[in-house]
Amino acid sequence: MAVVSFGAVAQAEEVSQLPLRHGIYVEANTVCSDASNATRVSFWGDQLNSAHVVGHIREVPEHDGSFVVTRDLEGDSGMGGNLRERVKDEITIDGPGEFSIENENGVWDYRWCAGSMDELAEMKRQREVEGTKAALPVLSLPNDAPPFMGHWGRDNGASAPCSADNLTTYSATDVGTTYSWATYDGDSYAEIELGHWRIKAEGVYEGQRFPLQYDLYLDGDRMHEIIETEDGRQQEANLVRCR
Repeated sequence: MAVVSFGAVAQAEEVSQLPLRHGIYVEANTVCSDASNATRVSFWGDQLNSAHVVGHIREVPEHDGSFVVTRDLEGDSGMGGNLRERVKDEITIDGPGEFSIENENGVWDYRWCAGSMDELAEMKRQREVEGTKAALPVLSLPNDAPPFMGHWGRDNGASAPCSADNLTTYSATDVGTTYSWATYDGDSYAEIELGHWRIKAEGVYEGQRFPLQYDLYLDGDRMHEIIETEDGRQQEANLVRCR
């Protein structure tokens, strides 16, 4: 199948040369969030596009239940080069969100996944987040564990806040990240007021120990963390619960 572009602006919904839903389609055996340039196409009413090439639909006569679609292909001058070519494909539509394309190179089956590339990107982000959460180890916590204990990720706009580099873990005896570690015991923390917990901890670095105070402000599955050193310096972070 000829290669075609997602860079084209989506056309108005009322323009539709094929009885298909507008948006992004992926090969039928591909998970939406796993789609790549090689496995997705887009339909915008008068365009059927794939990676880096716009396919302007010119003719759509119906023949034996299928459409013989003539398209003028136009490369994006980037990965699509300066392609200028007229092609014909046979398109069979199984419903408003499913179709197959057949030409001399083979047959491809597609299904609708998203209304825009932004929606598709959000699906991929959510899958990465859920996959990271599933990979987190289960903590052994007391039955009466305070709500700050668990795995937390930095809420800094990262696509995967619960990844190893963004993770903060509060266990029954310590708090750790990829870059730091501090210890405490059951007598070292208390709820100052509703939703505000304070931990008197000991930071550990290269065999040395030093006092640290953690003030944790919980709001559901979000937590604002303030770490204060003995000389009054503070470090703040917004966290989101991972598990």
